[in-house]
Amino acid sequence: MDHGKKILIINPGSTSTKIGVFFDGELRVNVSVKHDDAELRKFPTIWDQYDFRREAIFQVLQKNQLSMGEMDAIACRGGNVKPLPGGIYRVCARMIADMKSGAYGGHPINVGGLVAYDLGNQFNIPVLTADPPMTDELCPSARYSGIPQITRCSSFHALNQKATARKIAAALGKKYHEVNLIVTHLGGGISVGAHRRGKIIDVNNALDGDGPFSPERAGSLPAGDLVKLCFSGDFSQSEVLKLLTGNGGLFAYLGTTNVLEVEKRIEADDQKAAEVFEAMIYQVEGDRGLRGGAGGEGGCHRADREPGLLPAAFGEPEGEDFLHRPRVPEPGRERDGSAGGCGAALLQQRGGIVGLRRRGGGRCRKGRNQPGMTAKTA
Repeated sequence: MDHGKKILIINPGSTSTKIGVFFDGELRVNVSVKHDDAELRKFPTIWDQYDFRREAIFQVLQKNQLSMGEMDAIACRGGNVKPLPGGIYRVCARMIADMKSGAYGGHPINVGGLVAYDLGNQFNIPVLTADPPMTDELCPSARYSGIPQITRCSSFHALNQKATARKIAAALGKKYHEVNLIVTHLGGGISVGAHRRGKIIDVNNALDGDGPFSPERAGSLPAGDLVKLCFSGDFSQSEVLKLLTGNGGLFAYLGTTNVLEVEKRIEADDQKAAEVFEAMIYQVEGDRGLRGGAGGEGGCHRADREPGLLPAAFGEPEGEDFLHRPRVPEPGRERDGSAGGCGAALLQQRGGIVGLRRRGGGRCRKGRNQPGMTAKTA
């Protein structure tokens, strides 16, 4: 391969590790290393995956006849750090401390952030992240839960959400800050975000809070029943948390997070699989309709008839099966009144890999990553 500027992209997901390498702005390597359930469940905690995820990166580089010594920068998906506005940040020790603390949630992206940070130190190259998962631009109304002891927080697929929104805005001949959109991310976790004029002002907590259930997450649960479950004596706190993230959703009902496997069961006339899958899509549609009320002028009120509101579905690579299922309704199609009156677009893209390069790595390539300049240090 040639000797242009090279940027390594690291994007760990709940069921895969995505690795990309850009040469002077052109994506030359784009690999999604799949990890099956049994493989990942061997690790007691996400931090036990450190060597496993790191090795996946080096194997991809080796297969493409590349080495870390050739890289000029690293862009990683980030990690669960203290809430901050969307933007580009240079990964620092304080961000790593946030990830390790678990205060903002546990996810393999934390491991990926540490791997990237360690590699950056080892090879003396900058490490950036863009639109990290705790990106917080919620409007005041979206923060209220119903009791003062609990505040709704923003924890979701911010990078892919914003990358998709920018692409749709461009297709409409507009800038991101000129449009209102509803974007649905479909993957191991599912997030539905209301984008108003360049900010995500309402979104479900896709990690361990609310919203639709997904291949591995429980999503919103009846509050009273959840309390009874917690105090039943049958589960420890860690076991309940695992039910919410990791052992919830499709896995809880069907024993798998693999949508292709679920589809095969449905084709074999497995009525339970068909019912569970339909229920997941039903909840996605319901959340999309709910977020449709958050995009209007003034911040958080109905906007589903304001020009420019556009529900959009987005599937990350491990979730792209969703986009091909005949049972998945087209975004914006009226059903039970959700998102009525809106235009629609179905967009499948390499949002994580491309988004990281454009938002993070691109800044570094242009020399704008130094402290005190465009990139921020959290």
